[in-house]
Amino acid sequence: MKKKGLYWHYLDDSYSSAEWETLLHDEDETQTRKALLMATRETSKYRVVISSLNLDWQKETVLLENIIKFVIDGKCNTAVLWDSTYKSMAFEFFLETLNSLNYRYQEYDLSTIDQMDEFKKQIMQGTHSIVVLGPTHSDSENKKQGKLEEIEEFLQNYIVSGNVKYIGIESNDLRLKQFFVAGREKSALRILQDTELKIHGILKEGKYIDDSFWSTFDTLKTHKALEKSDVSYTEFTSELVKPILDKEKEKDSFNGLLVPTSALLWLRATYGDDPEKLQKTVDWMKKALLSGEEAESECIVAYNAFLELGIETSFATKQLKRLIKGKDLTKSNEIEIIHYIKASILLKDVQLIKQFVITLEAKKNSENLWIDISVSANILNLLLEALVILKQTEEDTKDIENTIEDLVFPTIIYIQKLSNRNNGVLENYFHWDNKANTTLKCISAILNLEDLMDIPVTEMVQSLISYSQTSNQIIDNKTAFKVIDDYKNDISVLTEKNKQLEDQVKTELQKQQGLEEEKEILLKSNKKLTDTNMDYEEQISKSDFQLNFWKGVIILGVTSLITLTFTVIYMFNYPEVYVDIINFYKKYDINLPTVIGTVFTLLVGVTTTNYFRKKRKITGV
Repeated sequence: MKKKGLYWHYLDDSYSSAEWETLLHDEDETQTRKALLMATRETSKYRVVISSLNLDWQKETVLLENIIKFVIDGKCNTAVLWDSTYKSMAFEFFLETLNSLNYRYQEYDLSTIDQMDEFKKQIMQGTHSIVVLGPTHSDSENKKQGKLEEIEEFLQNYIVSGNVKYIGIESNDLRLKQFFVAGREKSALRILQDTELKIHGILKEGKYIDDSFWSTFDTLKTHKALEKSDVSYTEFTSELVKPILDKEKEKDSFNGLLVPTSALLWLRATYGDDPEKLQKTVDWMKKALLSGEEAESECIVAYNAFLELGIETSFATKQLKRLIKGKDLTKSNEIEIIHYIKASILLKDVQLIKQFVITLEAKKNSENLWIDISVSANILNLLLEALVILKQTEEDTKDIENTIEDLVFPTIIYIQKLSNRNNGVLENYFHWDNKANTTLKCISAILNLEDLMDIPVTEMVQSLISYSQTSNQIIDNKTAFKVIDDYKNDISVLTEKNKQLEDQVKTELQKQQGLEEEKEILLKSNKKLTDTNMDYEEQISKSDFQLNFWKGVIILGVTSLITLTFTVIYMFNYPEVYVDIINFYKKYDINLPTVIGTVFTLLVGVTTTNYFRKKRKITGV
């Protein structure tokens, strides 16, 4: 769309396409796009708009108002269609609720032609991805006016392609009001957009996709098919692919090899701007094909390239039919079968398609794959392409169609499970095998299958899973509440038991306290008895000492008396003995009184020591 505006400069295009998107641009005569208005993408945590335009030029402020709304409320993804001639309190409350949540939407009046034209324009420009239809008059009145039929017919392609989700309320004629959602929430489209951004970054740096010339060709070819079916978000322009072609610009072929040269032919025919180089590549390939030196499978690839590009079609058709007619593929590998089945599809030969499909059925492994994910995705795309041809033919092909479906369904499901997103791999990787080529072929297979189905299977499965999770959560919550109730009851029982135990413990403690008191009394009584006993023991010890002492004295006295008497008597009878004793004492200088005192003192010490030993043994002191 061309608009007039005033600017003195334009914005640099070296910005990150993952963070910024160009809203307005100007193309000069050299087809160079000059960015004039850019905004951050929805994935950014900021809402920023950069403009090189004068936003109040000629006092036009509509763009400025729109920018301010975007910065404040965000992108307006939602369109609300309502009928100003029909009032609904519930729908008005619905809109008020959206306003309270700062949810941005744009209203369009069904009864106003200008507003409906503006609505269609915004849908075509991709502004709105959600359309909400408010309650309207009865079905019979709507049919007369033809309002809803026109809207649904306009939205049909956008809904089927997954670009628009259509939400509304069924007819007011029904007693039970029905809320409906029409749309295809294709998760593959979200992966496609992410993959396109990453591929765009690779090509912008002039690098091969997946570091391979063949992968670059195969990826661009797969994406070109998506562009033709209007599901891709962007187109890879000739300017973007030019660095890849420049690497081979001086060559008629790719290193003298037929299969890579077929890829080079496709790139030059699709993105090149030099017919002379293209014709030289065609001539080189024809010469190589007619030389008879190339392998049959490589020739098939070259002829397929001719037919796909509409180059030398008569020559290619004739040679292909000659090569694949009655071909036994039982000994061929999966890569070769891919080229043969592609040839049968290009020739639209139903019998050959049947033959090749049966051969593929026998080569599928236990994981529902052919070799790996990349080869399997390639085969899936061919099988789905063949299925379209079989459905269009007048022949009875139900059996082979069922065979294709049996081959496709489990493989698609298995491939979806192998996505890196399902495995929690980081976002900077490609979703399958971390390769752009494999990822794009898997996306193409998933989208091609969904195009053949008349119901949104993916969305239905996701809805069922979501509803099931919600239902399970409700059941889990009920179970949790039941568990809590049981827990409360258990706590009540345990609390009662605990109270009883506490009472028992208190009783036992009181008994123990009584016993402790009795013990204390007994200990005191015992101490008194011990003290009394010690007094008695001390008195007895004193008495014993005195008795023993006087016993000793008496015995000593008696002994001394007897000895003295005996001595006196003996001396009177034997006087000479007395003289001998006196001489003995004198001779040895013995003091008789001292000897007698020493013996007496010894007897007293032994008696006293014995007394105190007995006392210590009794008292422990």
